[in-house]
Amino acid sequence: DSLQFKASYFDTKAKDYITTNVTMKLGFGPQGPYCISCTTSSINIDHAKIWGWDAVLSYHTPLFDWDLAYNRTRGKDQASSGWLSNINPDTITSRLDVPLGATGLSIGQVATFAQRMTSVTTATTEQAGYGVNNFYLSYKGRGYAKNFTSTLMLSNAFDKEYYSPQGIPQEGRNAKLLVSYQW
Repeated sequence: DSLQFKASYFDTKAKDYITTNVTMKLGFGPQGPYCISCTTSSINIDHAKIWGWDAVLSYHTPLFDWDLAYNRTRGKDQASSGWLSNINPDTITSRLDVPLGATGLSIGQVATFAQRMTSVTTATTEQAGYGVNNFYLSYKGRGYAKNFTSTLMLSNAFDKEYYSPQGIPQEGRNAKLLVSYQW
């Protein structure tokens, strides 16, 4: 067994920071929500400060691997002291990977939990917190296929409706097939 802990702090003073402003007027029809009037614009902030920290706890055994990560990021416009509204909220991510014997196959879950977004400008709507679960079946090649990996993933498995810090709807339930070969 092994147990690892890593943490880091960051503090950045950015010149000419580019952020986005998204305005959305949504309608609802038989196919679900649709955009009636939506615009995205880029905004230049002369001086911004972004700071925060990351921490990761990893526990590895022959039976499973588990990683738990926490991220806290904040950002402010230094001229107005207003919050940067495109910064992600506090987030906890848990990844559990369980190998299926010596087959090269493993099953797993990646769960992401985000806190309610409250550090926003007055022009930006606060976003609700959310929890999203992804499940996967992965194969890592062995022997002659050692450079081959593939993953079948069911993302947002419980079809959670959630939004980015800018208020943009995120993907609903979907399936992905990822294949890679390294040489």
